[in-house]
Amino acid sequence: GNPLIGVVGSPFVSGDTILIGTCFNKPFIVPDSFKITRNQSETSKPKIVIGSSENPTVLKKLEHDFQIIQAGGAGHKIMMVIEGVADIYINSSPSVFYWDTCGPHAILKALGGDIITFNGY
Repeated sequence: GNPLIGVVGSPFVSGDTILIGTCFNKPFIVPDSFKITRNQSETSKPKIVIGSSENPTVLKKLEHDFQIIQAGGAGHKIMMVIEGVADIYINSSPSVFYWDTCGPHAILKALGGDIITFNGY
């Protein structure tokens, strides 16, 4: 399914941020006050957030070209991408469920991002 609306209170961000995103058949909507500034230099590696139980083979392949950040909670990791802490969230296991990601996914879509699967790769 596709998320339609997401409301997430983000206690990990200073100021107890609440983000709202809608993804109807209209332009995506997020609060005007929510702006993301990327401060990544051209020489730094892209940041990938992963879970602590990520496949060691996948992790080994990523370490050379990416900065690895480990964190817990699928929704939290998506919020880390939304907030600019990470550039990508990768999960190679079937341990994430729609109810874990629906709210953050709607906000990510409202900002122009999305979640994709790599089934069969």
